[in-house]
Amino acid sequence: MSSSTYQISGLSSGFDWRTMVDQLIAVEHRRVDLVSAKKTNYENKLSEWQSFNTKLLA
Repeated sequence: MSSSTYQISGLSSGFDWRTMVDQLIAVEHRRVDLVSAKKTNYENKLSEWQSFNTKLLA
């Protein structure tokens, strides 16, 4: 027996809600990725400044 899955996308309106929701999630995820990249960049800069400060105090 094969298993089949039924999806009703947009009910009877013909509108593809699944694609719209997936695209909205992708847009939000890009924002998260951008903030995460900035955070990593700032953490790297902080680490460099801390290393520089340690060398100055030595």
